Amino acid sequence: MRRFARLCISVIGVMPVAYAVAADQPPLRLFGNVGYFYSLSEADGGGHTESTQLTGALNASGYFWQPWFATGDAGVTISASNATSGSSQSKVKLLSTRANFDLLPASRYPFRMGYTSSDNVIDWINTGQQHLIELGEDYRSRYFTARQALISTGGDRADIWYSKRSWDSDLGELSSDQTLGLKYRWRAQRHNFYLSGSYQERDSSVLDGQSKNSLLAFTHNYFPSSAFYIKTLADGMRIDNSLPQSNGSFRASSVSDVNQVASHFFWRPEYRPFTMTGATRLQRRWESSPVVSVEQTIFSANLAANVQISRRTRVTATGQVTSLDTTVNNSLATTQSLTGLYQSDRHLFRDFSYYWYADGGIGNRLAAEYEDTTSTQNLNAGIGHNGSRAWNTSNRSTFRVNLAQTARETWVNSGFDSPTINHTASLAWNESLREGSSYAQFSALDSRSVDGNTYTQLMTTQFSRNMPIDRMSSWGGNLSMQNSRRHTATYSNKRFLTTLTGRLSYQHGRLFGIYRLKFNTKLDVSSTANRDGGDRRQAEWESRATYVVGMLNTALVVRLVESGSGLGSRVVVFQVNRSF
Repeated sequence: MRRFARLCISVIGVMPVAYAVAADQPPLRLFGNVGYFYSLSEADGGGHTESTQLTGALNASGYFWQPWFATGDAGVTISASNATSGSSQSKVKLLSTRANFDLLPASRYPFRMGYTSSDNVIDWINTGQQHLIELGEDYRSRYFTARQALISTGGDRADIWYSKRSWDSDLGELSSDQTLGLKYRWRAQRHNFYLSGSYQERDSSVLDGQSKNSLLAFTHNYFPSSAFYIKTLADGMRIDNSLPQSNGSFRASSVSDVNQVASHFFWRPEYRPFTMTGATRLQRRWESSPVVSVEQTIFSANLAANVQISRRTRVTATGQVTSLDTTVNNSLATTQSLTGLYQSDRHLFRDFSYYWYADGGIGNRLAAEYEDTTSTQNLNAGIGHNGSRAWNTSNRSTFRVNLAQTARETWVNSGFDSPTINHTASLAWNESLREGSSYAQFSALDSRSVDGNTYTQLMTTQFSRNMPIDRMSSWGGNLSMQNSRRHTATYSNKRFLTTLTGRLSYQHGRLFGIYRLKFNTKLDVSSTANRDGGDRRQAEWESRATYVVGMLNTALVVRLVESGSGLGSRVVVFQVNRSF
């Protein structure tokens, strides 16, 4: 009895110590997955490809001392694939790792550091009838980054980061780069300021060259009220490349500078019948090399104003100017336009809704290049009307009809085009019931010039049906047919070209009564007419079965494709993935 009491006292005394030791251990969460992938592809004519892939991943995450103090996560991924196609075989092995560390992540001065690596081994073997070719290569990449942020109590933020990346193979180092960046954000009551910049140095061992790139960008947003907003952007980029000449006797440097300033604004005063938007942009590009030296300046500006004269009348005015100045060419182009639109109220005639509208516009374009100046004026006007009506054929069924006509005339530099008249009509019916939903639509378009030199005719028919079979399964189908023909001065097709597409699908949520065994299949058919004669026909059938139990996920996919030319293909894909 005394031994039992002393044992109990010893256990009771050890428990706090054990609890304290366990509490000092950082919490750790492990998770990952393993998977297998198989694919078989066959094509008529002898094509055959078979591939397998094994994958595995292990990840860990946790925190040190307290979650607010430091967190970290790391992971490793392994992949091995094998593909065989004809007389060639390829093997790819991939090993990638990652690690991230965050210090004081929820504070106003968080620090983050990350590292990733990838090792890729590729083996390729060609067992031809005459020669045996075997190639192998090992590629490696490394990437390290560190970022420090400072956040003020008002929400302003500054970030500075450094990154280093390298690529190498069995032949040695291919290339590497180092980047130093800075980003700053300042928010005021009616202003936002953004500043970012980066500097990068890159070495390429393959070309034996170096590159130095720098970027600086500044953005300012100003919004004194909800009706006015202006955004201004200024940035500059410099690229300095140094490469050896073909004979390797000396090195040549090329420098490229791109600088631009752009601004955009909109003004939408409340309770006023007008709005205004505009933008301007100035860009300068300069490039210098031993072969050529190029300097280019581009300026563009545009302004648009929209005035709502009345509830039915609207007028829009636009203006644009573009200037291009280079070492060999100078050009200037200006465009002005004024358009108006009038739309009547909707009128009801025995449940038939009708309205009409008219629009028109004038435009002018002036283009100057060298000593040549061209001027183009245009005038266009159009009128149209539209009528529609909808009937409720049942409690959950609707039938709709729509008819429209438009006429348009265009005048360019004292020459009139033949007026164009468009006729459009559409009929649509939809029904939504517990037994399923259906939709059908027919639309037609006839557009032609009065002189008959050009015309376009288009007819489209659509039908779809979705219907549940029981609580776990359903089927659906849709069919679309389009007939078109067109005649212009350069193209003529007097016979109708028909394009037909259709799909029939079936879904089951519990196949053979097995819980979470889902199955769906679909059959797609298409036929497209060619104006030169002959139709292109194709049929594709795909079935997919998926089974999910806990953390186990499997899928089987079978796809068959047949074309009217007699060439087809068959694909079988199987994959299984287990998470933990």
